[in-house]
Amino acid sequence: AEDSFRRALQLRPNNWIAHIELGLLHYKQGKYPQALSEFRTAALASPKDALTLSDVGSMYLVLGHIPEAIEKFKLSLSLQRTAFACYLMSAALRSQHSAASAISFAREATTLDPGDSSGWLELGDCEALIHGHADQARKAYAEAARVQREALEANDMDGPGWVFLGLCEAKSGSSQDARIHLRRGDSLPSDDMDTQLCKARLFETLGQHDAALSTLASCLRRGATTIQVDLM
Repeated sequence: AEDSFRRALQLRPNNWIAHIELGLLHYKQGKYPQALSEFRTAALASPKDALTLSDVGSMYLVLGHIPEAIEKFKLSLSLQRTAFACYLMSAALRSQHSAASAISFAREATTLDPGDSSGWLELGDCEALIHGHADQARKAYAEAARVQREALEANDMDGPGWVFLGLCEAKSGSSQDARIHLRRGDSLPSDDMDTQLCKARLFETLGQHDAALSTLASCLRRGATTIQVDLM
């Protein structure tokens, strides 16, 4: 896939969509500096596109450059209010231990796209950090699970989707369902970095500490960053 996109870019070097797709391939493998390079090239080729700015910001976030990430998310949101940019902004603020500031962006993400389970998970993570909001956190995680189940009805071969569903279920207290859906995800292609980090968090939530540590160690060897661990 990488070779195909590189050949496409030899023919059309300013094809910003191809740069984004190549950047996503790098991202899935934990090659974050290479992903940032592709996303920045896409942003230069299409400077008024909100998605490219959010993508650049997401890589700054993963690499721990939080002020730069927040600046990119602000620029993206000034062009278009998207759920993607909102929950990334929430994660960036949460990484600075500012859940009270983050939660408004997480809530906006769920309003802009209530069918995106990632926004509900981020909202749950924010609520979980606020004293006395345990019930609100469980409700957000449960809604993330409901939305993810609906998505899987349309595509039940989505390995990462099943693992993500397992995490949302575990966080909302449905441990038995979480274990079933983790096994389903493992039976399908699901080796991208995000899914493996999700799996490590799922193991830990289920109390399987050794499996969590083993999976996390593998992710760190592949290029996962400390900020990703902090956000979990």
